[in-house]
Amino acid sequence: MKKTLIFLGALVFSTSTIAGHHAPEASPGVLEAWECSYNTGKDLADLMSARDFLVKQAAKDDITLEPSFVWSQYKGDAPIDFVWFTAHSNLRAFGAAADRDAASGSSDVQDRFDAVATCTAGIGTVTPVIAPAAPSENNQGVLVSSSSCDLRHGASASDMKDLMRHAGQVLGGMDSNAPSGAYVIEPITGSNGADRYIFQIHANVTAWTNFIGALSGSPAGQELLRHRNKILDCDNSLWNGQMVVGSMGED
Repeated sequence: MKKTLIFLGALVFSTSTIAGHHAPEASPGVLEAWECSYNTGKDLADLMSARDFLVKQAAKDDITLEPSFVWSQYKGDAPIDFVWFTAHSNLRAFGAAADRDAASGSSDVQDRFDAVATCTAGIGTVTPVIAPAAPSENNQGVLVSSSSCDLRHGASASDMKDLMRHAGQVLGGMDSNAPSGAYVIEPITGSNGADRYIFQIHANVTAWTNFIGALSGSPAGQELLRHRNKILDCDNSLWNGQMVVGSMGED
C-alpha cells in the first residue's frame, strides 16, 4: 500500500488536520488516498505495525511526515476494508512530498504495507463546505459520513458550486447539530467513476443521528436535500476515522 497508492474519496486537512483534527488553510487542499482490502489474516493491528515502521524510517531519514488518517468501514457496502488518507496543503506540497519519498528509496516501507493490504490509489482537491470546528483534545477517533456522488445528467460545475454554497448556509446554521466539519472532494485521478465525494465529521454515532434528525426535520434541511437530489446521485456510507500519523496542533 503506502507510497505507490493514492485516493478514494473524502477528507481535508493540512495545517490543521482532518476529522476533528485539521483542515487546510488554503482552498483547495490536496488529499491522497489509498482504498484498501486487508490481505488474508491481516487486520488493523498489522496496518498500525506497518505505520510504526514508516514513522521510524522517516525519523531515521529526518523526514517530517504529512498528517495521515485511516477510515475503517462501519456501515455501507463499499468493497473495501479501509481508506488511508494523507493530506497536503496544496498541489505543490503534494509534489514535493512525492518526490522526497521517491528519492528516499524506502522500498522496505512499501513492502511492509504491501504485505498487509491490496490497494488502489488516487488524488483529489478538497475544499471545506463549512469551516471546521476547533480540534478536540480527544484524538481517539470520529465518525465520518461519506457520500460518493455522480452529477446528474445536465448538471454542471456551476450547479455544484451553488449546491455547496447552499449546503454551507444550512449546515453553518445548525448550531450544536452541525457536523464538526464538512468537505467536498473533486477527483484528479483514481475516482473509481464518482464525480464528487462529500463527507461530514461527527464526534460519534449519536452526533450523526442528531445531525440527520435536525437536517431532515427542518424546512431548510429538507430544501437542501431536495437540492442535492436534483444535482447529485449519491451512495452513502459510515466510517470510523482516526489520525494515524501526526499529532494535534501540527502545521
